[in-house]
Amino acid sequence: MYQLFYTWKSAAMGPHVALEEIGVPYELKFIDFDQPWPEDYLRLNPHRKVPTLVDDAGNITYQSTAILLHLADCHPEAGLAPAPGTPQRARLYQILFFMAEMLQPTYQMHFYPERHTTDVAGIDGVDAKATEWLTDLWARIDALLGDGPYFLGEAFSVADCYMIMLAVWNQSHHTSLRSYPNVWRAIEAIAARPSTMVMLEHNGIDGAAAFR
Repeated sequence: MYQLFYTWKSAAMGPHVALEEIGVPYELKFIDFDQPWPEDYLRLNPHRKVPTLVDDAGNITYQSTAILLHLADCHPEAGLAPAPGTPQRARLYQILFFMAEMLQPTYQMHFYPERHTTDVAGIDGVDAKATEWLTDLWARIDALLGDGPYFLGEAFSVADCYMIMLAVWNQSHHTSLRSYPNVWRAIEAIAARPSTMVMLEHNGIDGAAAFR
């Protein structure tokens, strides 16, 4: 049994898909960002972020990419990651960390530009630069996907779990993901998986059509 602490449309979406893919029992524990952070949660994760994963032995993992890789390693039978030490595993790391280090922080700039400057007059400029970068970064993701449909070809992986989370975030961004043919093909394939359908429905999202 796992517990996954989350809030709506957060970085917990990727781990939620992975838990559904694995098919193990889990419980979703909602954290309301409009309320003070619960002290018992801060003892699990002092960084005031979600997601956090807790297993039935009380072991704690946070950061979305760490949770995804941890789940893939704990449940190799689910096939969510190639074997460690293989070229395919190295490619998975490369793709996953590119999204985590480049695409996710750029969305943070887009959503919270005031956090990235001390100059109030510069907030619009931060958002404009983030928007410019997002357009370029999705083009790079499109190239990484190639013929797909997934990042690792026919093999669905935790990188695809992570990408669908970022695609949800893109709903407030002006550039339609339909502009990127490989990305859109991947979104349609990922959104059609039963695991993703559960996550999307839980977050009030109506399938691939919601990604424009």
